[in-house]
Amino acid sequence: MGKLNNGVFLKVVGDQETIPQWQQFITDDGTDLNPENGLARFIESYKTLVTDIKTDLQQLADLEVIVLQSRALSNLIGNVKLYTVKDKYIYARTNFYRTDNNINELRLLIDPIDLYFPNGMTVDPDILFGNQDFMKKVYDKLSESMLATLTENVDNFVKIYSK
Repeated sequence: MGKLNNGVFLKVVGDQETIPQWQQFITDDGTDLNPENGLARFIESYKTLVTDIKTDLQQLADLEVIVLQSRALSNLIGNVKLYTVKDKYIYARTNFYRTDNNINELRLLIDPIDLYFPNGMTVDPDILFGNQDFMKKVYDKLSESMLATLTENVDNFVKIYSK
């Protein structure tokens, strides 16, 4: 499920919890700048170039979020896992890049278990994949939530980067 959540520039620019990779590169083993071969000068050039393109890198990362979320929405059918929580509820999860969470999945409560598995019946959420009405509900709920997040990200992108 995780293959749709890999971005390139998202890793480069980092996030609130992760140091940008370009910054990690600069500070890696920065104790010895080898003045005899001019390493400090090259690091300063590197910092200057990164600073010059930081906004472009962030824009690319923000575009990646939109692309990753759009891909997840487009590939929703067939990429859902069903599971139970506390033997009371049926949840669905699917790939979905999240900027607000380390877990790049969307997880939603779908229904109480007892609607599909009355008392005493063995609970097996995989059986529900054969229930067209249930799966329509799953896909509708997931796609509605995904689309709301995606729309918000597109709107924010347009506000920030439109000139």
